[in-house]
Amino acid sequence: MQVAATNKITMEQFQAFFGQEIGLTDDIQMKQFGYFVYDNKVPVAFFSLFPVDKNSYWLRAFVMKQGMPLTFPMTLIQLAEELVKEYGANQLFIHSKSQLVTDLVSQLGYTQTDRAPTNMESGQWWISIRLHHDEFSKTC
Repeated sequence: MQVAATNKITMEQFQAFFGQEIGLTDDIQMKQFGYFVYDNKVPVAFFSLFPVDKNSYWLRAFVMKQGMPLTFPMTLIQLAEELVKEYGANQLFIHSKSQLVTDLVSQLGYTQTDRAPTNMESGQWWISIRLHHDEFSKTC
């Protein structure tokens, strides 16, 4: 699997991945801060990492093509975590409006938080503590 930024491709290439689901493609920031995940040079998933501050990013969206393994959302989150580390940040926010996402982030060691990068009317905010601990352990 390879990850590539979507800010370097054309809008037509970006929109082609989503087909009729144009909601995400209307937001130019999704393309600016987005990434495609490629399998054999074919895009199979998309996620966006919005900068919150110098230490934090928000995994604002993740989308995968039909037919991907049930464990693939975990893979997407782990790929996002790796990019966050590469950027020198140590926190990743995820917003959950579904029990499925809540269960997933709980299993990955995320902690529910009241600190949020933006206001949302519903759902719960989660923050990675594992990334913070990884950074902490490197300094000890």
